[in-house]
Amino acid sequence: VKVSSTIYKLKSNYFLFLINLLFVIVLRGQTVNQQQLKPNVLFLQTDQHVWYALGFLNLGFDTPNLDELANDGMYFSNAMASTPSCSPARATMVSGMYPHSNSVINNLITKKNAKYQQHGIEETAFAITENVLFDVGYYTAHYGKWHIGKKKALNCYKNSLLEGQSHSYNASKTYAKNLAIAMEKLNPVHSEKQLWGYPLYQSKVYQDASSKTKWKHKGILATGRTSIPVELLPHTSITNETIRAIKEKQGEPWMITTSWHPPHIPWAMPDPYYSMYDRDKMEVDMSEIDKIHPNAANMDASRLGSLVGEEGIREYLAIYRAQVY
Repeated sequence: VKVSSTIYKLKSNYFLFLINLLFVIVLRGQTVNQQQLKPNVLFLQTDQHVWYALGFLNLGFDTPNLDELANDGMYFSNAMASTPSCSPARATMVSGMYPHSNSVINNLITKKNAKYQQHGIEETAFAITENVLFDVGYYTAHYGKWHIGKKKALNCYKNSLLEGQSHSYNASKTYAKNLAIAMEKLNPVHSEKQLWGYPLYQSKVYQDASSKTKWKHKGILATGRTSIPVELLPHTSITNETIRAIKEKQGEPWMITTSWHPPHIPWAMPDPYYSMYDRDKMEVDMSEIDKIHPNAANMDASRLGSLVGEEGIREYLAIYRAQVY
């Protein structure tokens, strides 16, 4: 196959709330057949991936796989996210409509007594990309984070292997069971903190921060070294299911979306990635922390930074770099 790729760089002015880096790979057959008019589409998506966290920009990040996509394809340096909020941004991606047009203007939440109730993309009147392709004979599937409604309400995903939960990491119905079996054999060292049901080992600064506050921010509770090895991570499961589906659907047109949660919270990685970067070499400028606007001082990023301090921010930065590697 001949591979061409399009990379959209998404910018935002929101500190630590930078939405989704996207990759679209179009795979075309070289022989004249039904595939000639129906190219396969692989849509790759990350979450809260800051626009400059790309190795080929030479701004201090190592991203060899993403660099390869950029080198072999096209890079759009002025593309913008429609919104810094998760659900509206994702709804824009699948509908091609701005949030104020497709009416998904807030994040979908699961709390029953929330201040607002946001309907999902399935309740809008606009065409969904995958539904359009499904109706003309494409196999369509979505693996990983969704967060824009009831997936199984869409015709294009009724036969998808994904369970369809809004924040589900499970790329297959057997993931949790297989993970439990594997982790029981590994028998990791016990820890008071857990992530995805298994021990999470935190640096002292995050342990101390957790004990000093009742604020249950995920940055405090889920930053550190996970005991789940790379090959068993939920992100790896999502990747494996994508590869499996592509192999299974050879010879027919398909569009597959692969949506990884990192580098969004939780900021946790196993070794060797967790130890990949020297914390002392992470550049942190705290000189203007007292100049933060009062409206921003109460936001989660500012509160978390103040709580964990420079040492905690260095820990976060090192893990973030490992997540985008």
